[in-house]
Amino acid sequence: MNQLNSRSASSCPLPGRWRAFSLLALAGTLACSAPLSAAFAETVLYRTLRVQTGKPNRVAVYLSLKPDCSRGPLAEIRVKKLPGHGTLVVRRGSSKRSSGPCAAIPAPAQAIFYQSRDGFSGQDQIEYEVVLGNTVERYAVSIVVEKTAPPTQRMPDRRLDDSIDI
Repeated sequence: MNQLNSRSASSCPLPGRWRAFSLLALAGTLACSAPLSAAFAETVLYRTLRVQTGKPNRVAVYLSLKPDCSRGPLAEIRVKKLPGHGTLVVRRGSSKRSSGPCAAIPAPAQAIFYQSRDGFSGQDQIEYEVVLGNTVERYAVSIVVEKTAPPTQRMPDRRLDDSIDI
């Protein structure tokens, strides 16, 4: 054991106490790396949206209503990836749910709208995050742009709503 320590000590250019400090720092980094990587792991929610070329299309609406129908804070929307073949706009306004216990109660809201370039048809993609307090939800939306009007869609998402004044 002493031979191993003396050999490794002679190959290290740092004095004894600095070598011990650097080893402790390395051990602390390695010990903390697993929990940190787990803490930063994120879930991405994938959706597909079919839209008509050149027309504005609502991607999502986020209301500031709590489950008890009182007003809560407005979520922050962060665009992470802009579309390659159109525009993405986040607008603030007011909206109300069309059904449920909080139906017809107007509340501040934000909506995301996508519009392709005129005449474009094919695939596009956007990514955004919705931040509310300590919660971050990341969305990757694949957009299929068609020249004719797509069939009416209803997306099951607790934050989406039909009625919007934005």
